[in-house]
Amino acid sequence: MASSDTPIMRPNRSSATGLHYRGGQILPHDLLISFPPYVAAMPFLQLPGDDRGFILTEPVTRQVVGLPGVYAVGDAADSR
Repeated sequence: MASSDTPIMRPNRSSATGLHYRGGQILPHDLLISFPPYVAAMPFLQLPGDDRGFILTEPVTRQVVGLPGVYAVGDAADSR
C-alpha cells in the first residue's frame, strides 16, 4: 500500500508493450491484472464519508470521525 506521500500513478492506457503513463513512461508487463475503482457498495449518507462512499473513521479505533461512541468496521469503513 502506498503511503500518503507516495504519488499514485495512473496509466492512460495499456497495450501489448505495457502500461503507458503521461509523460511517455511505459511500464512493461507480461500479465496485467486490473480492477475497477473500489467504491462502497452502499453509502451511508447520514455519516461522514469520503469521495468513494466509505465512512470516515479514526484509523486505530475505527470510531466514526466526529461521532464519539459510534464505530464502523469492515467494508463500510475507510482504510486510510
